[in-house]
Amino acid sequence: MPNDLENLQIRVRALVSSIYERRHAPIPGAILMPALAAELRAEHPDFEIKSHLRSLGYKTFGAFIEQVPDITYQRRPGSDFLVSPAGTSDLAKAFAQPAKLIRRDFWRAFIEFPNPETVRIYDANGDTILNEPVNTSVSGPIIEPVLQATQLEWRKKFAGEQPESSRSRIEVLLSRGGREAFNEFARFMRDNPEIGRSWNRYQQNLLSESIASWAEKNHISLRVWEAVTGSAAESVPITKRSELYNLLDRIPIEKVMELKVPLEWLLSIARER
Repeated sequence: MPNDLENLQIRVRALVSSIYERRHAPIPGAILMPALAAELRAEHPDFEIKSHLRSLGYKTFGAFIEQVPDITYQRRPGSDFLVSPAGTSDLAKAFAQPAKLIRRDFWRAFIEFPNPETVRIYDANGDTILNEPVNTSVSGPIIEPVLQATQLEWRKKFAGEQPESSRSRIEVLLSRGGREAFNEFARFMRDNPEIGRSWNRYQQNLLSESIASWAEKNHISLRVWEAVTGSAAESVPITKRSELYNLLDRIPIEKVMELKVPLEWLLSIARER
């Protein structure tokens, strides 16, 4: 019977590493507890994890997991806790935050690399983002895109919190530098959807923080740059086009730019013009 606390903690760390290797993302307690219970019952059919933890002095599974050394424990207000291997606190924090959906035009304005000949300005009257010549007379809050070096650092930090099996592969891609590093990184995420979903959540959280900081400095409401969802979306006439726009709003621009468009469709649009 696994009644030794230290041995039980060792089992937890090993299980967390194993699940994280498959998920590439923090593990909710609701997934970890039944997985641990099943593993222990395979050795001791009569084992009951809750009563066992109470015998060790823990009122809840979360209270036990929180004190397990050498793992990352992340609380989520009003929700289940998250757990991941040690050294993955940034990713755990990203998943613990409620995901903010970013308007497609704001995503592009902040994430796409700048053009030295243009400046990006938010036009509050038209609720749109303008790309103007650098010497423009148009006024409004100027958008400073996230620097390429910063975006590269985001990717490096994300890679550092991935399992070793994928970490080294991502780090090799990023070591190439320049646009090639970004292109190869995007291709790797597309070919590895589990890792890609984790990266999207991680990047979305970081970009939300950057946009929120800019918005606060310029006295711009959160409702301006968040994508329309839920009841707000229901007030917009629903068409196939608007449904598609709502879907695209949820996809990082680097993924959208990789979508394949038939040449026949492009030619038909060109003829119409």
